[in-house]
Amino acid sequence: MSNQSTESTQQPAQSFQGQRKASARIENMMINNATSLGWNQVCDGQGGFNRYIQLGHYVNCNDEILRDTSIKTSLCGIMQKYQVENFEVDEVSSATYFSYQLTLPEKDYHKLFDAMQNYEDNFTDITDSF
Repeated sequence: MSNQSTESTQQPAQSFQGQRKASARIENMMINNATSLGWNQVCDGQGGFNRYIQLGHYVNCNDEILRDTSIKTSLCGIMQKYQVENFEVDEVSSATYFSYQLTLPEKDYHKLFDAMQNYEDNFTDITDSF
């Protein structure tokens, strides 16, 4: 597994402040999910395990799905912030949802989670990284 992605990082025009808030919100969701039940775990096919989390949107009442591509940029920026290099971000979509799935090897998941718990600052500017 390496720092890979399945599509370009084009994102809609969004203010710096808006991107910053979105990244902080995504980071908080990642921490909250890890502290409550932990991320989903799956066999990696080589005798080990990977952890993953999916973030995105379900179809709304108007039968529309928000395709928020800034989620991918935020996930990659958060991995850079915590110096995690071994990850994948994949687009996952169907007729009822659109999301990005962040997958990490088990050891990198624990490294990330420990670093997130010990990080003193709530946000580091990642918008100029990509």
